[in-house]
Amino acid sequence: SKDRDVSSVTVTLSLEQMKELKDRIFHFRKSLLSWISASNHNRDQVYQLNIQIFPMTKTGEAKP
Repeated sequence: SKDRDVSSVTVTLSLEQMKELKDRIFHFRKSLLSWISASNHNRDQVYQLNIQIFPMTKTGEAKP
């Protein structure tokens, strides 16, 4: 468990904020991959990073 970091947060967002959040997550992932690719550290471990966002309510307005 000392090697894990699990956290979550529940937020309220508008549809417009949700679109921006998805864009920010996309850029964050790209930034992480660039940072990892640029490092010269010995890569002797394999990790999986999950970033999830999903609706907790049904409004009929949000479209995939």
